[in-house]
Parts: sequence; structure tokens; C-alpha cells
Amino acid sequence: MPLITKISTQKRPGRYNIFLDNHYAFSVSESILTRYMLVKGTKLDKLAVQQIQDAEQTDQVYQKALNYLSYQPRSRAELKQHLVEQNYSEAVIESTIKRLQALHYVDDLSYAQAVVRTAVKTTLDGPQKIARKLQQKQVESATIHQALQLFPRSLQLDNATKLAQKVKQQAHNQTLQRTRLKAQQRLLARGYSPEVIDQVLANCNWQSDPEAESALLTQVGTKLWSRYQQQSQARSKLYAALRRRGFAHEAICTFLENLD
Repeated sequence: MPLITKISTQKRPGRYNIFLDNHYAFSVSESILTRYMLVKGTKLDKLAVQQIQDAEQTDQVYQKALNYLSYQPRSRAELKQHLVEQNYSEAVIESTIKRLQALHYVDDLSYAQAVVRTAVKTTLDGPQKIARKLQQKQVESATIHQALQLFPRSLQLDNATKLAQKVKQQAHNQTLQRTRLKAQQRLLARGYSPEVIDQVLANCNWQSDPEAESALLTQVGTKLWSRYQQQSQARSKLYAALRRRGFAHEAICTFLENLD
């Protein structure tokens, strides 16, 4: 039966080389060295060596997983994919994940809730966009639905209103109708439901200022006319361009009538 004839330290702290019958056999961490009471003179059969090496790999995977989790919360699927990429065996990966789940280091519900809380506080994303992010992390639909309870309709309305107001403030040389359409499109793209969008747009002040709209039409129309007036069907092109910008038919017709 092979005998441990030498144990030497590696340059890496906490790592040891094990020599059997004066030949290097394998390396272990300090925890494995202590757990299996490996000292010079200990006899190890093939089964014992295999058990030690299996335990060593299991500990390595566990430490790799802990290190990966230390940077930021991860979903179960993210962690598994990371370990698969390290070429560890399926059995060791699954046992490691179960161990971490038992310690609540891996918990998809807690992970999803953390993602929702962060999104609500730091972004103006709607629930559907948050859900898509969690789906990309392979979090189950039921877990996502439960986590989104932290984003009730009242909060959705608050954040959606902030986003709509932001669109209004950023609108330059745009009619109120065009700005309203942009706000609607932005809210939809950010993951809000049609019901929430309708309520937000209904609550926002979209009353137009006739004088301001007229001044804007004159400003934009005059600028566009300088571009189109030398082209064929210049007035038709100008009319179409102004309609695309949300100006009313009657107002455009009046403007065209007053052109030189």
C-alpha cells in the first residue's frame, strides 16, 4: 500500500503537494489535508486516494463558486454555466449548487427580488423589461412573477410618469401631438403595459398652447420651405413633412396660404 513519504508546501498559500513512495502523487488544500489527517507515514490505498481527490475537486468547485458569487448576485443558471465553462463534472456542479442553495448563497427568488428592487430605484424600466432581463438569466416565470410583486401598479405609475415627463422636457421643435406619441412609444419600449401607459398619458398635461403651436409651425415651416421651395411639388412635400411632425391640417393649410 502506497505510503506518504513527503508533504511539501506550494508557492500558493494553503496548497500542499503529496508524495507517495517518494513520487509526486497529487496536491490538496489545507482543509483537505486536515480533514483526512494526511501526515508523513500515512498509508493510502487506491480508494482512499480517489476519495481525497474527489473531495479536493469538490472543494475547488465550491471555492470557485463562492468567488464568482462574491462580485454580485447570480441566478442558479448563471452559476451553473460559469462552472460548466470550467469543465467540472455535472455531478460535482450539481452537488455544489445544492450546497450553496442550502446556505442561501444561491436563491433565484432573492436574486430576482434584488434585480427588481435595483431596477425600481435606479432606472425607469417597466415590469416587462425587468422580466425580460430575468428571463435571460433563466429565472423561472413563477419566480419572476413573485419578484415583480415588489413593483406594484402605484410605483409603475410613478416611474412611468417620470419617464413621460422626461420625454416632454427633452422635446425640441416638436408638436405636443408628436411629443405625446414619442412618450407612448418610449413607455412601451421600456416595458410598461398599455393600461399603465394610457393612465399616465391621460394624467399628463397634454393641453396645447395655440400661440406656441403657431409659432413653432412658422419656425419649422419656414426652415423646411427653404429646403423644398426649389423642388418640384414643393408645397406638397412641405405639407407632408409638417404632417409627419404632428401639425394639424388646418394650421398647415393656413401657413401654406401665407407663403410668398
